[in-house]
Amino acid sequence: MNKEGIREFCDAKREPGSNVSVRETRFRTSFRIIAKQNSIQKTNQLFVLDPDFDVEYTIEGTPEFNEEIRIHQNRTGQKPEEWKKLETIYKLMAQNIKTTLLSLLAPLKELLDFIAPIREGELKQLIGLC
Repeated sequence: MNKEGIREFCDAKREPGSNVSVRETRFRTSFRIIAKQNSIQKTNQLFVLDPDFDVEYTIEGTPEFNEEIRIHQNRTGQKPEEWKKLETIYKLMAQNIKTTLLSLLAPLKELLDFIAPIREGELKQLIGLC
């Protein structure tokens, strides 16, 4: 599903000109940026870091909504199509957030690559502070 498909799906679910309140929605969502370290390599007295991050999301339905999904899944053997589309949208949005952040960070890559190596003595000091 492309961005236009996402927009059409979202627009089809509400009346034109309506404002949807958070209290009226049947689920809550969140996105999180999770830092991770792909690898740490030691070269002579330097540690070279290879940082990365993931974007994760959560869709939490209200108890009533979760019950409706469970009933539908028990009856048909699968989740409702709207739910599958919603999950697809959130997966695409997580990918989009990561791609956008990477493009925003690109100008800093040279600086980050310069400061990424850590001297062994500095690492021991950092560990000693923890």
